[in-house]
Amino acid sequence: MSTRYLLFFRTILLGTLLLESLYAPGAQRALGWMLAAFPLYGACGLALYGLERRGRLPQAIIPWTFCLDLGIAASAVHVMPGGSTDFFVAFFLVILSSTLLRKPALSFLIAGVACLVYGGMTMPEAGMTGDPGRAMKLALLGVMSFFSTFMMGYARQIEARTAEPYERRIAWMERLSMVGRALSGVLHEVKTPLATVIFSAENARNLLARGEDAAEELAVITQEAQRASEILANFLEFTKPTDLALSRLLLAGPLEKVAGAMKTRLHERSVILDLRAAGDVFVMASERHLVQVFTNLFINAVQAMPSGGMLTVSQTREGGRVRVRVTDTGSGIAAKDIDSLCEPYLTTRDEAGGCGLGLSIARWIVQKHHGELRVESPGPGLGASVTVDLPAA
Repeated sequence: MSTRYLLFFRTILLGTLLLESLYAPGAQRALGWMLAAFPLYGACGLALYGLERRGRLPQAIIPWTFCLDLGIAASAVHVMPGGSTDFFVAFFLVILSSTLLRKPALSFLIAGVACLVYGGMTMPEAGMTGDPGRAMKLALLGVMSFFSTFMMGYARQIEARTAEPYERRIAWMERLSMVGRALSGVLHEVKTPLATVIFSAENARNLLARGEDAAEELAVITQEAQRASEILANFLEFTKPTDLALSRLLLAGPLEKVAGAMKTRLHERSVILDLRAAGDVFVMASERHLVQVFTNLFINAVQAMPSGGMLTVSQTREGGRVRVRVTDTGSGIAAKDIDSLCEPYLTTRDEAGGCGLGLSIARWIVQKHHGELRVESPGPGLGASVTVDLPAA
């Protein structure tokens, strides 16, 4: 609860106490108390508001601040001779402001304390003067305590009932948004093997036209068509929390598969591939998903080198972790873009047809492997590197 609402009530309480004190019998004798107590109370209210605004006032402390309100009202009753009955409104305001806590039990407790304080200070006077009005006011405070607590609980029930259909609608919209994002991701992933199929088919046609063997290109077409089919078949993996089926895998396998599938595209872009895949490094992984990760990284690197360059892929093992580093000599990345580069739909190459999902999906897959994906770049025009950190088998 914000103390700005309490500050508003405390301002009203201070004004009420000031007016009641000025017109109470014997006000002149309590002038010194008014000059000291009222400014101090106002300063305490402002200090509590300032601490809450700066995040230095724990929420658990706020109910205890009502001791300040009860204290100033009780001291006014005590100091003003013969005027205690006039301070009924001050205690009424304290009970009313306690409903801002939105906790019926605490509100009822504060209201009960206010009734006890007021009753303890006024009932002896009522007995001496034979004034039944004081007892009536005490009874009214008690009724107000029950009524305010009841209304607060009832208001919370209405709020819960009203919010429930909206929460269901919001949850439905979130699920719909998740499905939409997943569908965009699948379409993005399917586009990659289909593009490789087109490249390989064109290359195979040229080879056959020259009377050369196109078996290798046909094998790539078959492999990429199968990968597209697997992506579509596993669409649900991107729409619900799912653990991937991990097994002991030679890391060089998916790297060499991606390098073979990308050979035509690398040649078209005049990109030289330096693949350093060790034959004795094993990880706990899903081969198909690692192929997706490295395919995305390779494609991003190639697209960053439209005029050719060097693509270096290396792997190292440190303790129980295996790191694959994909480095290009392309256009690089600005420092301000690196932190948000893996966010969905963020791309730095809209003009090239990018939709900003490749790195997002790659990071999702790596995290499902209990790994980490990091992007680094010295700056624009200085190339970039992506590190995939995976647990070793």
